[in-house]
Amino acid sequence: MHRLNAVTLLLPPLRERRDEVPIFVERFLRGGDLPADAARAIAPDALARLCAYHWPGNVRQLKNVVERTAVLALGDSIEVDDLPEELRRAPVDSCQPVRRSVETSQPATHDRHEPIESAVPFRERLHQHEAELIRRALAQTHGNRTQAAQLLWMPLRTFMKRLREYGIE
Repeated sequence: MHRLNAVTLLLPPLRERRDEVPIFVERFLRGGDLPADAARAIAPDALARLCAYHWPGNVRQLKNVVERTAVLALGDSIEVDDLPEELRRAPVDSCQPVRRSVETSQPATHDRHEPIESAVPFRERLHQHEAELIRRALAQTHGNRTQAAQLLWMPLRTFMKRLREYGIE
């Protein structure tokens, strides 16, 4: 019997990636795991509570909360009153979404200009974000593809595939 330890993924907890909460919430509400009569939207103040919450778990905990709340919500949209009590009590003013910047690897405040009800499909936005990260990594490494792939913790073969896929020189 052989065991390979080829890849180690370091993934910060969700509470350190609060800017990703709206993306996950949108995915969970639009996904096929919910019954037809479940809420498929979320009120901005309810979303702010989800962002503000200090998640002791990770994405699976967020998914469980969103799906349970969507099923139990009284209307077509999840409102603050539909959220579990510990989330209703979350201080909204403490919601400081944080993301890691490729250029500096330092926390950077995320400025949300695009509403979650955007007309751009989730997968397309994900590809746009990935292409932008690749461009920034290449700029930071002065075009060195091996270093850019390492910076993004991406296998070089996958990195090269993405370059072709996104038409990045």
